[in-house]
Amino acid sequence: MKKILLASAVMAAAGMTAPAQAANILANGDFESGDLSPWFQDREFGGTVDWAAGSSFARTGAFGAGNFGNFELRQDFAGVAASSITEASIWVRHMNSAGGAAVAFAFFYDDSTEDQFVLSTSSADYEFFDLTSQLDLSKTLVAFSLFGNSGANVEAAIDDAQILTAMGAVPEPATWAFMIFGFGAIGSAMRRQRKVNVKVSYA
Repeated sequence: MKKILLASAVMAAAGMTAPAQAANILANGDFESGDLSPWFQDREFGGTVDWAAGSSFARTGAFGAGNFGNFELRQDFAGVAASSITEASIWVRHMNSAGGAAVAFAFFYDDSTEDQFVLSTSSADYEFFDLTSQLDLSKTLVAFSLFGNSGANVEAAIDDAQILTAMGAVPEPATWAFMIFGFGAIGSAMRRQRKVNVKVSYA
């Protein structure tokens, strides 16, 4: 009986060790709220139309975000170790530029440094950009931003922005109950086994 209970407890413990899940530290990265918040427009280097959420910018879902010009769209968040980030990515398109155009990205760290880098789209369709390799893994990331394009008449659109960190799965309540029951039963069985029958004889 004790072996059966022990096996059950081990199985429950194994069930608790679920694969890590990814958490997106960017809020409203898909703009499905229908507005930009908590993103905000920051530095401006020329342009004609501010960043805004809209259905015409959507890659997936109902909304994306877009602008005309070289305006910065930024999001701040609680610091996270860059070494814990498994993916930093975004989808970008330059809607009225058949040959594509440049787009600048920036990572901000808690030591007040900023790493900015430029990549380019190659068509007017949405393209995927994996930015993970641009992270400084020795630092703590506190913000992310991008600029539409240095050309005031180029319409930029973005969607499905992600900065993913690994997080452990939370055990189900039923798993906890099974574990508690199993270990309690094992303890009870072991206590019973330790009892020794003492026979007293009288001369």
